Amino acid sequence: EEGAQMSRWLAHSLVWGSLATTTSDGAPVGGILSHSDGAEGNPMGRLFFYMTSMDELSHNLESNPAASFTLTEAQMPQGCEQDPEDPTCAKAAFLGRMVKVTEEDVPMAQNAMFARHPRMAQWPAGHHFEMYELLVKEVHLLDFYGGMKIISDQQYYSAQLAPAVGVL
Repeated sequence: EEGAQMSRWLAHSLVWGSLATTTSDGAPVGGILSHSDGAEGNPMGRLFFYMTSMDELSHNLESNPAASFTLTEAQMPQGCEQDPEDPTCAKAAFLGRMVKVTEEDVPMAQNAMFARHPRMAQWPAGHHFEMYELLVKEVHLLDFYGGMKIISDQQYYSAQLAPAVGVL
Protein backbone atom coordinates (compact mmCIF):
# COMPACT_ATOMS: atom_id res chain seq x y z
CA GLU A 1 0.00 0.00 0.00
CA GLU A 2 2.85 2.43 0.77
CA GLY A 3 4.26 1.98 -2.73
CA ALA A 4 0.89 2.78 -4.28
CA GLN A 5 0.55 5.84 -2.05
CA MET A 6 4.04 7.03 -3.02
CA SER A 7 3.15 6.62 -6.70
CA ARG A 8 -0.08 8.58 -6.26
CA TRP A 9 1.82 11.25 -4.29
CA LEU A 10 4.35 11.67 -7.11
CA ALA A 11 1.56 11.84 -9.71
CA HIS A 12 -0.20 14.57 -7.76
CA SER A 13 2.80 16.55 -6.51
CA LEU A 14 4.47 16.89 -9.89
CA VAL A 15 3.08 18.62 -12.98
CA TRP A 16 5.32 17.31 -15.76
CA GLY A 17 7.30 14.23 -16.69
CA SER A 18 8.76 12.19 -19.52
CA LEU A 19 6.44 10.25 -21.84
CA ALA A 20 7.94 7.35 -23.81
CA THR A 21 6.34 5.94 -26.96
CA THR A 22 7.51 3.93 -29.94
CA THR A 23 7.44 4.85 -33.61
CA SER A 24 5.60 2.70 -36.15
CA ASP A 25 8.89 0.93 -36.90
CA GLY A 26 9.61 0.27 -33.20
CA ALA A 27 12.13 3.01 -32.40
CA PRO A 28 11.78 4.50 -28.90
CA VAL A 29 10.93 8.20 -28.59
CA GLY A 30 10.49 10.26 -25.44
CA GLY A 31 9.27 13.75 -24.74
CA ILE A 32 8.47 16.07 -21.87
CA LEU A 33 4.76 16.56 -21.19
CA SER A 34 2.70 18.38 -18.61
CA HIS A 35 0.09 16.30 -16.81
CA SER A 36 -2.57 16.56 -14.14
CA ASP A 37 -4.32 14.10 -11.88
CA GLY A 38 -6.66 16.78 -10.54
CA ALA A 39 -6.65 20.25 -9.07
CA GLU A 40 -4.07 20.81 -6.33
CA GLY A 41 -5.28 19.10 -3.18
CA ASN A 42 -7.86 17.05 -5.12
CA PRO A 43 -5.97 14.01 -6.45
CA MET A 44 -7.91 11.61 -8.69
CA GLY A 45 -5.07 9.34 -9.73
CA ARG A 46 -6.14 9.60 -13.37
CA LEU A 47 -3.25 10.95 -15.48
CA PHE A 48 -4.44 13.51 -18.03
CA PHE A 49 -2.44 15.11 -20.85
CA TYR A 50 -3.21 17.89 -23.37
CA MET A 51 -1.62 16.90 -26.67
CA THR A 52 -1.64 18.23 -30.19
CA SER A 53 -1.77 16.13 -33.35
CA MET A 54 1.29 18.15 -34.40
CA ASP A 55 3.40 16.31 -31.80
CA GLU A 56 5.40 13.24 -32.79
CA LEU A 57 4.30 11.47 -29.61
CA SER A 58 0.60 11.66 -30.52
CA HIS A 59 1.39 10.24 -33.97
CA ASN A 60 3.23 7.34 -32.33
CA LEU A 61 0.27 6.68 -30.03
CA GLU A 62 -2.07 6.35 -33.01
CA SER A 63 -0.19 3.27 -34.23
CA ASN A 64 0.77 1.94 -30.78
CA PRO A 65 -1.00 3.27 -27.67
CA ALA A 66 1.45 1.58 -25.28
CA ALA A 67 3.34 4.23 -23.31
CA SER A 68 5.19 4.91 -20.11
CA PHE A 69 5.30 8.15 -18.14
CA THR A 70 8.17 8.72 -15.72
CA LEU A 71 8.28 11.04 -12.72
CA THR A 72 10.97 11.59 -10.10
CA GLU A 73 11.09 13.30 -6.75
CA ALA A 74 14.17 15.14 -8.10
CA GLN A 75 11.76 17.32 -10.17
CA MET A 76 10.37 18.94 -7.03
CA PRO A 77 11.59 22.42 -6.10
CA GLN A 78 13.37 21.04 -3.04
CA GLY A 79 14.65 18.11 -5.14
CA CYS A 80 16.41 15.20 -3.50
CA GLU A 81 19.20 15.49 -0.97
CA GLN A 82 21.16 13.00 -3.04
CA ASP A 83 21.74 12.12 -6.68
CA PRO A 84 18.47 11.61 -8.64
CA GLU A 85 19.56 8.06 -9.44
CA ASP A 86 19.98 7.20 -5.74
CA PRO A 87 17.31 4.64 -4.74
CA THR A 88 16.07 6.90 -1.92
CA CYS A 89 15.09 9.58 -4.45
CA ALA A 90 11.65 8.26 -5.45
CA LYS A 91 10.96 7.61 -9.11
CA ALA A 92 8.01 5.95 -10.79
CA ALA A 93 7.28 4.75 -14.31
CA PHE A 94 3.56 4.52 -15.05
CA LEU A 95 2.96 1.91 -17.76
CA GLY A 96 -0.24 1.59 -19.73
CA ARG A 97 -2.23 2.63 -22.76
CA MET A 98 -2.67 6.25 -23.79
CA VAL A 99 -6.17 6.97 -25.11
CA LYS A 100 -8.16 10.04 -26.05
CA VAL A 101 -10.50 11.05 -23.24
CA THR A 102 -14.14 10.13 -23.92
CA GLU A 103 -16.40 13.01 -24.93
CA GLU A 104 -18.32 12.80 -21.65
CA ASP A 105 -15.09 13.03 -19.61
CA VAL A 106 -13.51 15.91 -21.58
CA PRO A 107 -14.91 18.70 -19.33
CA MET A 108 -13.67 16.95 -16.18
CA ALA A 109 -10.26 16.24 -17.75
CA GLN A 110 -9.94 19.85 -18.95
CA ASN A 111 -10.87 21.16 -15.50
CA ALA A 112 -8.19 18.95 -13.95
CA MET A 113 -5.58 19.95 -16.55
CA PHE A 114 -6.30 23.66 -16.65
CA ALA A 115 -6.40 23.89 -12.85
CA ARG A 116 -2.72 22.90 -12.81
CA HIS A 117 -1.75 24.48 -16.16
CA PRO A 118 -4.04 27.53 -16.66
CA ARG A 119 -2.22 28.87 -19.73
CA MET A 120 -3.09 25.74 -21.68
CA ALA A 121 -6.71 26.90 -21.88
CA GLN A 122 -5.49 29.75 -24.13
CA TRP A 123 -3.41 27.64 -26.51
CA PRO A 124 -4.32 28.03 -30.22
CA ALA A 125 -7.42 26.11 -31.31
CA GLY A 126 -5.82 25.65 -34.73
CA HIS A 127 -3.22 23.36 -33.16
CA HIS A 128 -5.97 20.81 -32.41
CA PHE A 129 -5.10 20.00 -28.81
CA GLU A 130 -7.03 17.09 -27.32
CA MET A 131 -7.29 15.51 -23.89
CA TYR A 132 -5.59 12.14 -23.40
CA GLU A 133 -5.43 9.79 -20.45
CA LEU A 134 -2.84 7.19 -19.58
CA LEU A 135 -4.78 4.13 -18.44
CA VAL A 136 -2.28 2.84 -15.90
CA LYS A 137 -1.77 -0.92 -15.99
CA GLU A 138 1.12 -0.98 -13.53
CA VAL A 139 3.63 1.29 -11.86
CA HIS A 140 7.33 0.53 -11.43
CA LEU A 141 8.42 2.39 -8.30
CA LEU A 142 11.88 2.72 -6.80
CA ASP A 143 11.90 4.72 -3.57
CA PHE A 144 14.39 2.87 -1.34
CA TYR A 145 17.09 0.23 -1.40
CA GLY A 146 15.98 -3.33 -2.07
CA GLY A 147 14.70 -3.14 -5.61
CA MET A 148 11.79 -1.97 -7.69
CA LYS A 149 8.20 -2.37 -6.51
CA ILE A 150 5.65 -3.40 -9.13
CA ILE A 151 2.26 -1.86 -8.29
CA SER A 152 -0.89 -3.12 -10.02
CA ASP A 153 -3.50 -0.84 -11.50
CA GLN A 154 -5.93 -1.83 -8.73
CA GLN A 155 -3.40 -0.93 -6.03
CA TYR A 156 -2.54 2.37 -7.73
CA TYR A 157 -6.10 3.58 -8.35
CA SER A 158 -7.37 2.53 -4.89
CA ALA A 159 -4.54 4.18 -2.91
CA GLN A 160 -5.71 7.10 -0.82
CA LEU A 161 -3.85 10.32 -0.09
CA ALA A 162 -4.58 12.62 2.82
CA PRO A 163 -7.53 14.89 1.92
CA ALA A 164 -6.95 18.42 0.60
CA VAL A 165 -3.15 18.20 0.68
CA GLY A 166 -2.23 15.25 -1.51
CA VAL A 167 0.42 14.02 0.90
CA LEU A 168 0.99 10.71 2.61
